[in-house]
Amino acid sequence: MKLKADTEVQLEIDNGLEKIQYSGQVKKIDLPILSIYLPGQIDSEMFPSGSYQTILFPGEKTGKLKVKIEKNQALPILDLRILNKGAGPQKVVQEEKLEETNLKSLLNEIHDDDYRNLRSSLRVQDSFPVEFYLQSSEKAKEKEKNYSLTPTKERRKRFLLDKGIMPAQVYNKINSMESDYFDVFSDIYRKLAIMSGIDVEMEPDEQEERQENAKPENIGKCVDMSGTGLRFLCGARFKPKDILKMIISPTAAHPRFSVSTLVEVVKTILVKDASPSERYAVVVTFQAINEEDMETIIQYTLLRQMDIAKTRSGM
Repeated sequence: MKLKADTEVQLEIDNGLEKIQYSGQVKKIDLPILSIYLPGQIDSEMFPSGSYQTILFPGEKTGKLKVKIEKNQALPILDLRILNKGAGPQKVVQEEKLEETNLKSLLNEIHDDDYRNLRSSLRVQDSFPVEFYLQSSEKAKEKEKNYSLTPTKERRKRFLLDKGIMPAQVYNKINSMESDYFDVFSDIYRKLAIMSGIDVEMEPDEQEERQENAKPENIGKCVDMSGTGLRFLCGARFKPKDILKMIISPTAAHPRFSVSTLVEVVKTILVKDASPSERYAVVVTFQAINEEDMETIIQYTLLRQMDIAKTRSGM
């Protein structure tokens, strides 16, 4: 059986006490993501994001697909990630066994002096939120050259000035502001431009997935960063070779900065702790990043290391 739009399906939810089936229809297929319509369903808590469930195909003896609920914030439309190989419901594969750790071991490793010296990495007290967005191979290929050749600041400048969203004199005044304030001002001007009828539907790459604010499933916590990559905690399980767009804005940086880059997943580790939902430590390397942005990150990590060393020595 081939997946196609308007196919009748049933989503089987295992809540730990019982299995409940909800009837719906396939609305969009963008493998491995499958969007289904569940009439009358508006309670996101009934469909926990990040949980592993089953799709049933009525009338098919072997019509089952293992799926992960990817997004539940647009109910009655629900986005599911297919965990089977191929598009047919008959082909079911075992999930890859993940390396496991617990949060205490993970943080002890990051505190270890030898580990930090090897990686020239930050300690966990420098953790900060990061935004990440999974990229299709086509999107990643489109962005790779631009991300490598053009610094993040320049990409923003081109968008704001070329689209006529912000006057050049205003941009020059706010350009030296910390990144958070710059984002606030640029967003105000973007909204004013929309109200004035300026076509800004093609948002800058830094904002195209973000819309108004990043959704919870696109927020992680960076616990370790170096000039080669970083490690962050999140509720999403990624595969090696997955490409993510990542927005890095360390809260301890003075002056503040924001860098947008493409990263490649090296490995994902299941973190076993008291968290109510599954949490993973994802290790990534920089895959496409401008030299200026890379230098900004390296300088930041080195300065933070010096600050930490001074604190430890009592200076």
